[in-house]
Amino acid sequence: MADAHREVTQQLRNEVGALTGALGALVGPDETIRALEHRIHELAPMWAAQLLQDDDDKLSAQTISGLMPVLWRDGESPTEW
Repeated sequence: MADAHREVTQQLRNEVGALTGALGALVGPDETIRALEHRIHELAPMWAAQLLQDDDDKLSAQTISGLMPVLWRDGESPTEW
């Protein structure tokens, strides 16, 4: 499970973090963008744990519901997810 957690954490950091990179390119790097990047880096392990755990389907579903509109604004996730 540790390897899966590490992989999912890194994927979330990359995918969600890419959005801050895009915003930073648009508005320029500033403290708000850096703080958001830092927050995503901190939260990704928690999101990964919530997605990978087996005890609470509702928690997993809530996490997915929160990530889906951020990662796939058109509502279609790629098959590798």
